[in-house]
Amino acid sequence: MSDPRIYSGAEALALKAPATPGRWRRQRRAVLAGDDVVAVFTDERLNSHDPLSDDTNDCGCEREACPRCYPTLVADADLCAAAPDLAASVAHHEARAERAEARLAVAQAIIL
Repeated sequence: MSDPRIYSGAEALALKAPATPGRWRRQRRAVLAGDDVVAVFTDERLNSHDPLSDDTNDCGCEREACPRCYPTLVADADLCAAAPDLAASVAHHEARAERAEARLAVAQAIIL
């Protein structure tokens, strides 16, 4: 596994700005913003054309929750649904860190 890419607050907000607005949420294997489908998580074995349907899952079995592949697809969709909030969080925490570093520099200048 490679090291994660660290985004600046500006980079994170630049990724978020053109994306579908609104609160994103997961519904089964799809990520939605309002009623709009933003992303669908599938694999090549998916035999359902409706990403919001529970009638079949990603390995082709007829049960909703296949223990082999469905949990990973749901986790992927959960992470994607959190993306807009994660981008805003990056910008928020970057600003907090910059303020803390500035205060620390002032305190060090006073002590030294």
